[in-house]
Amino acid sequence: MESRIAYMLDINGRRRIVDVEGSSPLLWVMCDEPGLSCMPFSCSGGYCGACTIEVDGVTVRACTFPVEEAVGRKIVSPGGRTSDRNHPLFGA
Repeated sequence: MESRIAYMLDINGRRRIVDVEGSSPLLWVMCDEPGLSCMPFSCSGGYCGACTIEVDGVTVRACTFPVEEAVGRKIVSPGGRTSDRNHPLFGA
């Protein structure tokens, strides 16, 4: 069993400290964090695209993206793009 560690993440321009296992999918963290809207848990394999987010300007699937790889990177959820309804994340 992997131990839990505190990770600092930049989600939608806000720093958040989360205490999770590093291999936990970013989707789980984003659903558990207050103030963030949860994206759908759908395929859990990165196939359907329902949980598409942006990490450092690149679209990724939050259900397969480990928290430990998100540290020090800029994470943007569809909810973080509300001012830009034409952004590709809204079409995912």
